[in-house]
Amino acid sequence: MGKGTSGASSNQTSSAKVALILVGSSFGNVFADDVYNHGDYKFLITSNDGEKRHVTTMLIGLGGIPVIDYWLLTAQQSKRLQPLDDNLYIVANKDNIDEFEAWANDKYKKRLWCNEATKFDREYLNTLQDVAALVKSKGLDKDFTHLCIIDGNCCFSPDFNLTRIIEHSFIRDTDAITTFKMPKPSSIAGKLTNNTDKVVVHVDPNANSNPEVFAIDEAVSPSDAGNIPEDSYLMGNVYYVHANSVSALVEAANDKENVSISARFAAGSMVDFFRKRLKEGHKVYAHECKHVLCLNTLNQFKFADSFFKFYASQVRKAIEDQKQKHNDTNMAENFKTEFSATERKKKEMYEKYEKKLSQTNHIIPVYVVKQELARSTLDTDQIMSEFESHYATISQNQRNVTLTKGKSGAMQVQPQEKKYTLPQRFCDTSTWKHQPVKQHSVFTTTNSTYGLKAPSPQTMPGLFAGINGSFTTHFPGLYKSSGFNTAKTTSKVHKSLDDF
Repeated sequence: MGKGTSGASSNQTSSAKVALILVGSSFGNVFADDVYNHGDYKFLITSNDGEKRHVTTMLIGLGGIPVIDYWLLTAQQSKRLQPLDDNLYIVANKDNIDEFEAWANDKYKKRLWCNEATKFDREYLNTLQDVAALVKSKGLDKDFTHLCIIDGNCCFSPDFNLTRIIEHSFIRDTDAITTFKMPKPSSIAGKLTNNTDKVVVHVDPNANSNPEVFAIDEAVSPSDAGNIPEDSYLMGNVYYVHANSVSALVEAANDKENVSISARFAAGSMVDFFRKRLKEGHKVYAHECKHVLCLNTLNQFKFADSFFKFYASQVRKAIEDQKQKHNDTNMAENFKTEFSATERKKKEMYEKYEKKLSQTNHIIPVYVVKQELARSTLDTDQIMSEFESHYATISQNQRNVTLTKGKSGAMQVQPQEKKYTLPQRFCDTSTWKHQPVKQHSVFTTTNSTYGLKAPSPQTMPGLFAGINGSFTTHFPGLYKSSGFNTAKTTSKVHKSLDDF
């Protein structure tokens, strides 16, 4: 047990709750600059008059669904976070709070919180300061509450399991971070992260899973990223702060040195916080995650959006395969398709079916359960490798996106209608009219039968030769001179064989 949690009583641990904090207060400066210089994606900039130019990363759509909805869906599967209406906090800044209000319904509108201390002309937003201000405002440092902090500038693959991180950290009673293997520089994911800072995490190499963190390096600039070994672990964007460490988090936010040490990116303050905890002798554990999709630049957004669409297509295929398999194997046991089922047996089988669904998850709707069952049969590593092999060949027209507003007011990204270009012979309608081309004079002569053109396949010839091409009294020509289809081949290869 870590140094900071040794004084925690068993009563406190049993009564502790976990609060989920989604940090969406970043302006996305680099993203906004890329979008501003790219005419096709200016709709992602939702700044009003008098506001700083920004992109609300948590509300942009990946595969047509806002990023924040993916986080909420995986949060609903964790029993520690229930009821989510009481344990959820969404941090916004004063420029994008109106966009979150347009997205949120009555259920989540009360969970929005804006840091009034954020200034309009700040170059970056400090994640640690925003979280600390939220903790003081909501009194989370007074009651025994663990914090699960998620930075909205990144997103994991759809099979990300937040429950595993919360349960392991809750049982171990320590702080925890997420890590992922550094992508290969030659891969598309590696090339997309060339312009972002990287934080190397050193973990116990002998641990099978969820190893202890030995050290966290300072953020490495893109110019020095080439010196990082390929098998290194990088720091992710999901953090678990134990209740006994919350007060230290608030103190670190007020530390002026900590505020100015990582001005390049907003999450750097969280990196410095965990580095300080390690130096003080507290234990921190790491949870390895796969396929982290950053959303700091326009190209990273295009890649993530295309991957989520590709993954959704694989899920639909898996669901259809399961339907087919279910029909092939369980038709006799299905209350809808069994031939000799009585009303009582139908009711029993229906209740058994409903009980099976309810045991899968008591919170997620049935259609989401089907998606989760389908995802369990998918190999995300294989899907990612297959997607990367095809991503380079995707045309720019297929990557274009348009903005629509859903029923909930969320910003959703959907594909544009495909624009096909007609061949030039079809552009002018006057060319559609049949214009016969004059043939060679040998075909129009009437001097002899040899000058006649062979009948076309559209007209049945009045006279034709025998099947062996022998001369007849009506048509003294070979079968090949007729349009009538016989058993004799017209292949030049077979003709040479016949002659031989």
